[in-house]
Amino acid sequence: MTNSILSIYKCIFAILIFNNFFTQSINFTFNNYCNHVINLYSHENNNYVNLCNIKKNKSYSKSYNNKNSGVFKHTLSPNATLFEYSIVNYGIYYDISIISTNTNYYNKYTNFNKMIDYQKNTGFNIPIQVKVKAPKIHNSKTCNNLFCNKNNCTDAYLYPEDDLKTHFCDKGTIFNINFCNKK
Repeated sequence: MTNSILSIYKCIFAILIFNNFFTQSINFTFNNYCNHVINLYSHENNNYVNLCNIKKNKSYSKSYNNKNSGVFKHTLSPNATLFEYSIVNYGIYYDISIISTNTNYYNKYTNFNKMIDYQKNTGFNIPIQVKVKAPKIHNSKTCNNLFCNKNNCTDAYLYPEDDLKTHFCDKGTIFNINFCNKK
């Protein structure tokens, strides 16, 4: 009888651990260190939505449990610095991109020579710093802080398929996305 009760407790414990691991949220806090208001947009359901307008030295927080992917940016301009993410069952892939989303320009990338054109015509409009606080479940070596304060910054996608710029963190990671913050 004791073994069956112990087995039940082990099963319940395993379910709780499993459930907690896969339902942990991804938390984003957006901090405005600029001298102007940040018009924060999120790409949801194939449309950009104005989440809020963050005043100087103020913050806004948002959490997601399960969401396939998204983009956050300041302004609706196609030339805006992007924070991109994709949430999967076990964590989040994320990056900064300064590729212009102007579709006429974006579709022209076909080879390495066009990469040079991309680097000249970036979508950078505002410095972004990404600071992560990860739970270290998998000890991911790609769960890193990012910083982009100019065109052609080394932490951002500069052209399509610049895939070494994608990073991964486990579920439960807390993201501080700082606008206009100095490294």
